[in-house]
Amino acid sequence: MSLSTVFEVGLGLILVYYVLSLVVSKVVGEITKWTQLRARDLEEGLRDLLGDSGKFVELMQHPRIQNLQPKRLKFLGTEFTTYQVDAIPASSFALTLLDVLAPGEKSDPMADLRSAVESLPAGKAKESLLGMINSGVQTIEDTRSLIEGWYDDGMKNVSLMFTQHARRIVFIIAAAVTLLTGVDSVAIAQNLWEEPSRRAAVTAQADQFAQEQPEGDIQSFLAELEALDIPLLWDFDALPGDVGGWAQKIAGLIITWVAISQGSSFWYDVLKKVRGDGGTATETAQG
Repeated sequence: MSLSTVFEVGLGLILVYYVLSLVVSKVVGEITKWTQLRARDLEEGLRDLLGDSGKFVELMQHPRIQNLQPKRLKFLGTEFTTYQVDAIPASSFALTLLDVLAPGEKSDPMADLRSAVESLPAGKAKESLLGMINSGVQTIEDTRSLIEGWYDDGMKNVSLMFTQHARRIVFIIAAAVTLLTGVDSVAIAQNLWEEPSRRAAVTAQADQFAQEQPEGDIQSFLAELEALDIPLLWDFDALPGDVGGWAQKIAGLIITWVAISQGSSFWYDVLKKVRGDGGTATETAQG
């Protein structure tokens, strides 16, 4: 068994996983945008911070927050959809919350803020804000900095929640892409193992792909893979005829599903590392 052969087969699989992961990432991105998943998670995080204060709706309707709504434009620049706010800078949150708690001109800003916070319903928000005010701060600017830190801590949980939700979608879309295309990792490995010229072409293609960015042209990447004659789609004339064949087929599909669920950035990094800095893929294998 030649080490270079094993390397080239592995390189071919990495190339396939990378391109299919790009497809998955593109679809997941569109789904999260369409479902406004990030905005929904942000809302849930803000409700957790402010829900018991009764100030959540007032804060979200504040002009400063409304101006953060992303807009999508159609032909000739006419607006047809306005999406929910999906990101709020910590500075904007802190300034807006202070406006909501104690609006208008203030002769004694800290005293007015304390009075406003003390009048809030009992709960986590009131306790957190009173804790900041009672921490020794002397100015509104210092209080605002503490509020920004409080918000940033809350947004860490929101980011984690969004990541978990997105990962679930990735696994589902990866499964759908695998089933729709029928990309079988075992069949691809066997195909490359038996075809030295195809392995050489894959090696050359890997050097080119490694120079591209992860957000490259998916359609051209797929066309280039197809030109290498790697089996990427269902071949209904070559379906297994026995239990053993189907077991191998299912195993190949599962490997593909798990692999492309790792994401395009993961496989791009692997491709760069395997390729080796400053050398071709072949040189890396020989080294």
